[in-house]
Amino acid sequence: MSAILAIAGADATERTRRFTFIVAMAAALYAGYLYVPDIHARYATVAMHGHRGIYNSAYLATAIALLTSSFLGLIGFFLVRGSVERDRNFDVDGIVCASPVRRTTFLFGKFLSNLVTLCAIAGISLIAAMFMQQVRGEDRHFDALAFVMPFLMITVPAMATVSAIAIAFDVIKPLQGALGAILYVFLWTAFLSVPMSTTGGMRLSPYDPLGMTAVTSNLRAASVAAFPNEKNNDVTVVGIERLPKGQAQPYRFDGIRWSSAIIRQRLAWLAIALLLVLAGSVFFDRFRREAAGSRRRSFSADWGRILPNVERLRLVRAEFMLLINGASIWWLAGAIGLTVALALAPLDIVTRYILPVAFIWPLDRLSSLGARERFWNVADILGATRGYAARTLLAQWGCATLLGSLLCAGYIVRLAVTGDPVGALACIVVVSATAAAALAMGTLTGTSRFFEATYLMIWYVGPINQLPFLDYSQATLTAPLALLAIAGALSVGFLATAAVARSRR
Repeated sequence: MSAILAIAGADATERTRRFTFIVAMAAALYAGYLYVPDIHARYATVAMHGHRGIYNSAYLATAIALLTSSFLGLIGFFLVRGSVERDRNFDVDGIVCASPVRRTTFLFGKFLSNLVTLCAIAGISLIAAMFMQQVRGEDRHFDALAFVMPFLMITVPAMATVSAIAIAFDVIKPLQGALGAILYVFLWTAFLSVPMSTTGGMRLSPYDPLGMTAVTSNLRAASVAAFPNEKNNDVTVVGIERLPKGQAQPYRFDGIRWSSAIIRQRLAWLAIALLLVLAGSVFFDRFRREAAGSRRRSFSADWGRILPNVERLRLVRAEFMLLINGASIWWLAGAIGLTVALALAPLDIVTRYILPVAFIWPLDRLSSLGARERFWNVADILGATRGYAARTLLAQWGCATLLGSLLCAGYIVRLAVTGDPVGALACIVVVSATAAAALAMGTLTGTSRFFEATYLMIWYVGPINQLPFLDYSQATLTAPLALLAIAGALSVGFLATAAVARSRR
């Protein structure tokens, strides 16, 4: 146990020194403020058929537990993933390999560090809600136990599940990159939708790692008791719910009734998290040197040679090599297949299914932009080079745009040939805006995780779920001029942000 605590302590200490952790804590503090709207606001973050609860300790703690486990369940995965691979990248894997630490001990230490990090972020939102209870002043009676219990029983098991999944994805090689990130977005959606669809939020569901039904079933019971004559068949769980015109009467919620079924469900998911870490140890190679050697002997090609080696293009060629080299043969095969499918498949199939995949395919290549120099500790050396900030920024952005355009080449050429050059140009500008966003976010945060999480969320609710104002895949056909203007403005804004951030290093 002491070895697990030592590993967890060292890893958690390293995390707290990062800029991203400070940003996450600040965001959690602000989220705690947003979670508790003014008592006269026309919206609520958790509502039961148009009614919110009175802002007492029990209701605020329950709402915060629901909101943090839901939203942090997605964002937190990207904050804590990569903890195992980071030791390999920082060349401390040999120390672990030579030490007597077992695989399970090492992974449980990383899991505990993940859990502590996520619970600290969630705890900041909870503390903010405590202050907001006094600020809003609807019911200022403070009940410490009412705040603590939902955090322990709802938030902690939810964060334990997320932490364990992050560990499992870190040690299973095919899930270490963009594939794991994409898969987790769909998995998180299942965590939200499956429990609510099976029970309607009206009773406890066993398939509920985030604890949503434990909260909603109790909130609904309180709202039905307060308004027995209303049809409370709909449950708005998480989000921004507009309240009816006029001041909607709030109901009183005195806390979750901690039945034995709820306690068993939450403890079961905590046990599942521990078992998931234990199962992940089967896939963990413990940084064995022969495993590292086999990775180095795997097939790779110098894809950067597709650009000519001329003097004026050497910087661009070098950046393109850094961007594309290391991609597997399977990644290349998929890229070629996407290009062909974009050119030959029916147009409605292309914009609905194939083009969104092409937009997300280079995610693991683009996510390193802006953060690569800091990751390899060469930012200071490069920063001392004359013209580094502007020249390298434009070269990286151009190479990333070129890579994305090559992946979408079948679609771009198809639109240009069939008389829709504006749509083709809009597709290229969308790719350039994505590259600029990766550069800006990577430069600001020094990590690839922020861009991965942000872009995956936009991609999932836009092209995948076809949310109208975010579906940039369909917009290449239906509204190319508007998309061209918006994506162009975003490209300029992100590039300016990245340039300012680099110049101030």
